[in-house]
Amino acid sequence: MKQATSLLFISLQVQDFAPAKAFYHDLLGFELAESPNPEAMLFRQANGATFAVRKPLAHLPKTEKLGLGVDLWFQHAQLEELQQQALKTNVPLLSPLQPSPFGPKLVLQDPDGYAITLHEGGPRS
Repeated sequence: MKQATSLLFISLQVQDFAPAKAFYHDLLGFELAESPNPEAMLFRQANGATFAVRKPLAHLPKTEKLGLGVDLWFQHAQLEELQQQALKTNVPLLSPLQPSPFGPKLVLQDPDGYAITLHEGGPRS
């Protein structure tokens, strides 16, 4: 029987750590974790899930938005407050707070162009 592949980890390539840290740590509230790799910044959630932002693995042409075409989804309990904070700090809003099949959702754009969808609903089975 063929074994299914399972997702273990996500790493986003970024141009600069400082704006990524401001977005994921300061705005979204992810906890910074110690990274064994100096080329990456590791973030941890309270439930133990981790992801990283990292310097590109290969030379990439200078582009305004590395994340074009990628959309990551995270759960967040206080979307109205988050939307107000995003507006105050000039974070691009790709989609304002609105209903969705997964509960209320908000879509922000991170500094490298990744679409970050935040919704209030829990995980689906």
